[in-house]
Amino acid sequence: MLFTLSKRIVLSVVAVILIVGGLYYFEKNNSRPATAPVIETGPGKETQGAPAPAPQNQNKANVLDLSNRGLEKLSQDIFNQTGLTELNVSGNRLTGALPAEIRKLKNLKKIDASNNPMTGIPAEIGQLSELEELNYANNKITGLPLEIGNLKKLKIFNLTGNDYSAYDLGLIKKLLPNLRVIGEK
Repeated sequence: MLFTLSKRIVLSVVAVILIVGGLYYFEKNNSRPATAPVIETGPGKETQGAPAPAPQNQNKANVLDLSNRGLEKLSQDIFNQTGLTELNVSGNRLTGALPAEIRKLKNLKKIDASNNPMTGIPAEIGQLSELEELNYANNKITGLPLEIGNLKKLKIFNLTGNDYSAYDLGLIKKLLPNLRVIGEK
């Protein structure tokens, strides 16, 4: 009788180990990409290897959507993903400007940095020659880097809800006469 009880306990422990191990394996191999970014949500809230979000449209494999996550800072790992064509960091708590390392994302066609309390746009954005759409709506942008005028493929620039320099925008529009500015003063 004691042997049978011990055997049941051992089998139960083995079953639990197999179930937990299986769940761990499933989670690791099915919900996290191999190059998951570090997502920082403020002091002491860094989450190592957090899963990258699934793109809105599964056909857009080079989209990184970090919108509405309460981020206060972007991980430097993001700027190593040079194949990205779209970056969405909207609806967070990002301040200042996007890091200068944005220049590494040479394939970006679209940046959505709307709905953050950002006060600036980095001059390095002018190095993103493939950029077609730039959305900084509802931030606290005051000055605009003239390097935006280097973006010959830029079609849409959304500045709705900002107190930017009309003078700076005028200089940029001279360089990009076909640019559609949304929210222009």
